[in-house]
Amino acid sequence: TVHPNTLDNIRIGLSRFFKFCVQEKYIKASENPMIGLEPHRESSEIHTLTVEQTRKLLRTAENVDPDFAGIWALLLFAGLRPTETSRLATDAINFERKTIKIGKSSTKTKRPRYVTINETLEKWLQTYPIKYNNHSYRHRTEKVREAAGFTTSGKNGWIPDITRHTCATMILARNKGDYLLCARELGNSESVLRKHYEAFDRPSEKEVQEYFGILPEPEKSKPINK
Repeated sequence: TVHPNTLDNIRIGLSRFFKFCVQEKYIKASENPMIGLEPHRESSEIHTLTVEQTRKLLRTAENVDPDFAGIWALLLFAGLRPTETSRLATDAINFERKTIKIGKSSTKTKRPRYVTINETLEKWLQTYPIKYNNHSYRHRTEKVREAAGFTTSGKNGWIPDITRHTCATMILARNKGDYLLCARELGNSESVLRKHYEAFDRPSEKEVQEYFGILPEPEKSKPINK
């Protein structure tokens, strides 16, 4: 089964191709079969990782590609999109202010935003500093996913945005359903978050504590400085 996001990407690619053909006058506008064709999404169901799956992904990253472990921490504890993590500016992470600046060229909304560096994320970024030469981004993430037991399809198939959805549910649960705060962190509108997450069963307090309690292996025994 082809994922709805893949179908949308195919549609977008074809649409651009036919627009180009119209612009170059290879075909007439009336002959463009993509006009009026809207993306078809079968479901807006939210999928998330369990605490154990999250821990396994991070431990696998530490062992398989430690130079990329910080990227996984950004995906899981800040809810950044893959494009946002792969395009971070060299001065984006500010430990003094405990913020990460996401430039407008990287965000989906084309508006810059600041993301808070929570205590767990700070530990990961200090232990595994971000390398700003993220070559072969897709290959490196797939390598870790596969090593952690996730496949490209089937029962254990990887679902796009699952790290972002996981982080969002944990932030919402941790902040007692504060949609406005979560919206600011993730770069979404409050209404969009409510639409997707209001009916979703939130993680328990224990799950939230366990999730944000996943620390880097080398620093596991060291307390977090507050």
